[in-house]
Amino acid sequence: MDTLSQLLAELRVASALHCRIAVGAGSGVAYPSLGAAGFHVLLAGAAVLELADGERRALAPGDLVILPHGDAHRLLAAPLPPSGGRAAAVPSIDAVVARAADGVATVGDGAEAARWLCGAFRFATAADHPLLSALPRVLHVPAVAGGEASGADGGGAGGRAELPWLRAHLDMVACEARSGRPGAEVVIARLTEVLFVQAIRAELAELPPDARGWLGALRDPELARAVGAIHRHPERPWTVATLAREAGMSRSRFAERFAAVLGRPPLAYLAAWRMHRGRALLREGALRVGEVARRVGYGSEAAFSTAFRRAAGVAPATYRRATGEATVGRPR
Repeated sequence: MDTLSQLLAELRVASALHCRIAVGAGSGVAYPSLGAAGFHVLLAGAAVLELADGERRALAPGDLVILPHGDAHRLLAAPLPPSGGRAAAVPSIDAVVARAADGVATVGDGAEAARWLCGAFRFATAADHPLLSALPRVLHVPAVAGGEASGADGGGAGGRAELPWLRAHLDMVACEARSGRPGAEVVIARLTEVLFVQAIRAELAELPPDARGWLGALRDPELARAVGAIHRHPERPWTVATLAREAGMSRSRFAERFAAVLGRPPLAYLAAWRMHRGRALLREGALRVGEVARRVGYGSEAAFSTAFRRAAGVAPATYRRATGEATVGRPR
C-alpha cells in the first residue's frame, strides 16, 4: 500500500449529506465553524465561496470545494450585489436544513441562480493527523481544466489540472441528487468520500517540485518511502541510518533533506508519530497501556508513560479516561 493510501485508511473518512440547495441571485447560506470538513459540489449556476476573513473564490458548475479544517464561511449565488460589498445577511445552514423538503431547500427570492450539494466529512482519527494538519484552508478542484476564478465576484483560485474522470464523477453525484431514488444518500456519501481522496491527489499534483512541509515529503518518492515505513511500523527500532536505507539515500543526505522538507529531524518526526498513534490507541481503549507502549516502539510501559506525559501533559491512563472512550470492563 502506498503512503497516501495508508494515511487515508488511517483517517477512515465518512461523509454526511446536508441537502441540495437552490439559491436566488445574491442570496446564499452561512456555514458556521465545524468540527468536521465541510464540502460543496456546485451543480448549476455560479457561486462565490466567502471565508470569514473576506477571502473569496468564484465557483463554476461542477466545481468541488472542501474546507478541511471546518472554517466558517458563506456560499453565495452569483452575481453578488454591484456595490462590491458583502452580500446581505443570509440564513444559516441549520435553518435551511430545518425547512428542507425531501432533502431540497430553496433560499432567496426570484429565479434560481445556483444550486449545490453541501455536506461534511468526518474522520475517525484526531485533527492532529499529519495529513489533515498539512492541508490548506480550502481545497478547490475545478471541473474545467485550467479554470480560473477571478473578477469582481471572487479572488483567484488558481488553475488546477482536471482529473480525467472528475466531470463524470460529479455528474454521477448530481444524477443521484436529482433522482430521489431509494438509497441515493448512501450512494452520494460513497461518491463524495472518493471526491475527498481525489481532491488531495489534485492538491499534491499542483505542488511545486521544491514544496516543503508534510505534503512536500509525500510527493518526494524517497522521503515518502521513509515516512511510510515510520507510519506502517512505529514499533521498529528505527535509526537515521535504517530510515535512510528505506529511502535509498545516504545517511547524511537523507537527514539533511528530511529536516529541510519536514522541518524536523527524522527521529523527532518518529517520536511525534509514536505519540500520535499512542493517543489513538488509548482513545480506542481496547489495549492495556503496556501493549500500547509495545505497539508504538517503547521497550517498557514506564518509558512510554514518561514520554507520553512529557508530550501530552498527563499520564496515558488519565488521557484515556479524559477522552471518554474507555468503558467499564475494558483493561486499564
